[in-house]
Amino acid sequence: MENEEIEKLVQLGIDYYDGSNGQEKNAHKAFELWLQAANQGYAKAQHLVAFCCQWGLGTKKDGYQAVEWYQKAAAQDYPKALLELGALYEYNHYGLEKDTQETIRLWRKAAELGLKEAQFTLGNCYWYGTYLEADKDEAIKWYRKSAQQLYSLAIERMNELNEWIFSEDELEDDNHK
Repeated sequence: MENEEIEKLVQLGIDYYDGSNGQEKNAHKAFELWLQAANQGYAKAQHLVAFCCQWGLGTKKDGYQAVEWYQKAAAQDYPKALLELGALYEYNHYGLEKDTQETIRLWRKAAELGLKEAQFTLGNCYWYGTYLEADKDEAIKWYRKSAQQLYSLAIERMNELNEWIFSEDELEDDNHK
């Protein structure tokens, strides 16, 4: 199956899940479509299947199955799967040993790939010294990246810290273009 066809399956699953584009809401049908795409190795679908398994959406709740699907998507550097898998390592869910180094590695990878939620999470780790040495400058760097993607929690944090969302260098660069 071509990637374009697989993406259409994923989108149709989203339509069924949301009840959009003329489809009736049907979480089970959505899950079946996503599972078909996930079995083709499509990372986005693997993440969606994992999420459904974790929370019992359209299928039976099975955290161990969720971990397997998150791992498959994370192995392809799918950012949302990296973030979720990191959280499962953090709280040693579904048979995973608590591994804060792995948690940070996964969250950092997701943040570096541009996932705003992961950037904010990594910022919190630096701000509060959670699993990392506290580093306010590094925290603000990650909060800023997240806020620049309009992540509301990061914008709020930058406002609380009385920090600009755009650095002076970025503002100067924009003025010279």
